[in-house]
Amino acid sequence: MDVDQSNPLTRLVGFNLGTAYLRARRLFKKRMAALELSPLEYFILALLGSKSMHQARISGALDIPMQNLTVLMEKMEARDLVVRVRSQRDRRAQVVRLNDPGVRLLRRGRKIMLALERELLEPLSASERKIFRQLLDKLAGAANKPTKATL
Repeated sequence: MDVDQSNPLTRLVGFNLGTAYLRARRLFKKRMAALELSPLEYFILALLGSKSMHQARISGALDIPMQNLTVLMEKMEARDLVVRVRSQRDRRAQVVRLNDPGVRLLRRGRKIMLALERELLEPLSASERKIFRQLLDKLAGAANKPTKATL
């Protein structure tokens, strides 16, 4: 798709990031429909992988308010994707891990995500993909650092 250079919005980074995000989200919903996974649910499965993690750590890693994550965890637990148990060290904390159906769904989801990423990045050459990933990592890292305005 060619960018309309006469449109002033196309010169704004936020507009282009938003447009790319919307395309990625549409593709995700289409490809993951059979698995009935939202992007956030997939990211939680991928974050857990083969390890257990405190629910508070998941909340921080994905920047999800704890009360929202709790509701999502209940939904994922009802689907038999995750198991939550009380922490042995801190009985107030929940430790989350994937159970067998969650592991199987993650495996299927990873295959879909790899194909989806190839499709999203298809317009870029191999060297452009490498640079894009480096720049995106840099932007994502900067988003997690405090700015002068927040200090």
